[in-house]
Amino acid sequence: MDDTENTTANVSRCILDGSCYLLNVTDWLGPINIVKGLYGCVMPFLLVITLFTNLMIITVLNRSHMRTPTNTVLMALAISDLLTVLIPGPWYMWLYSFDGYKEDRWTAVGCFTLEICLDSLPLMFHTISIWLTAALVTQRYLFVCKIHLAKVWCTVNCSKKIVLCVVSASFLHILPRLFDKTYSIQHIEVGNSSLPRDMCKVEISSWVKDLSINLYFNMFYWFRVVFVHLLPCLMVTVLTCLLCVSMTKAESRRQRLLSRRIGGDASTRSQGVREFLSRLGRKGSQQYLRENRRMRDARKTTLMLLVVIVVFLLTEVPNMVITILHTINSSLFPFLDYEKVQSIITIVNVFICSSYPLNFGIYCGMSSQFRETFHEVIWCPLFGRSAESQCSPPTPRLICRDEVTGARANNSNNIILETTL
Repeated sequence: MDDTENTTANVSRCILDGSCYLLNVTDWLGPINIVKGLYGCVMPFLLVITLFTNLMIITVLNRSHMRTPTNTVLMALAISDLLTVLIPGPWYMWLYSFDGYKEDRWTAVGCFTLEICLDSLPLMFHTISIWLTAALVTQRYLFVCKIHLAKVWCTVNCSKKIVLCVVSASFLHILPRLFDKTYSIQHIEVGNSSLPRDMCKVEISSWVKDLSINLYFNMFYWFRVVFVHLLPCLMVTVLTCLLCVSMTKAESRRQRLLSRRIGGDASTRSQGVREFLSRLGRKGSQQYLRENRRMRDARKTTLMLLVVIVVFLLTEVPNMVITILHTINSSLFPFLDYEKVQSIITIVNVFICSSYPLNFGIYCGMSSQFRETFHEVIWCPLFGRSAESQCSPPTPRLICRDEVTGARANNSNNIILETTL
């Protein structure tokens, strides 16, 4: 009993000076009634849906004719979103769906694995998703507004390098968190219970103590506030507004040019188009139709990406606000009620994860090429026997030199200025 009392006293002292804490999964992520409802019931459902939709996105975008600069980033984004949910998912199910939080038989390795899978790794992959979204909107802005720069930066090889740099930077950002704590099992008295139990003690590593615990964590969280949340969200917002303005101006300019060429009002426009095409002749009309289709597909792709970006901002801004408030509370002056904050963080996390399956619906709803490839690659092999008439081989699409829509075009220099997803 003396050993237990001494151990309990030592743990209490290190908790008071902020150099350790007890990993109690019952209240670690927030009030158990909220956590069980969201992480125990909602998250398994989101895990299954996200696994299904994102695997389909990855399968479709990985097809040879779909390999474009934008699709390369979108596929990496789908992988990072999937891993953000997939890594903590089994833990959520065991702890809160099957009441594993009531277990007290922990090991040091189990505690380390738990915290890595519920904290560090999801944080890393979500950081990758944020930076990839910022890269995606930057790439689209260059393609729409700075075409001379797009010829240099909007290539498949460049997109692969961007993805590699983002993954490497995110890993380096999280790397210190993998070694900043040590884990041990302590037999101590907890709360008002007179019976001691095994608890997971998490102690800050000696190298962090030598550096200063406050300095280390302030540096980590202020870096996240500035470079992971604030700057990417600000950049995405500004570039999205510029894209919208550019699209509005381009559409207005297109309508004016069309009116000059064809004339007439909206009621007589279709007749005017037919007369205009007849004057151009066969070769000229084909070129005009190709150009018109290219511009229409480019607008659709930009609109689709804008919807993806708006969904990202709606889910990410609350997370950014919570991170900023937590960092101010920890580094400047305390003012937060962390019981309420943990509940809000749990709700925000589920809200973010619920946005991941939406991307599949956005791609299917706004990209005809994605729908056609999905129908050919996934739908027909699974349901082709019952719908043979709908699963005939697709009619090959003519890909023109000036319409580059996939990896089959312009392979000599790998410059792909795609107009469709």
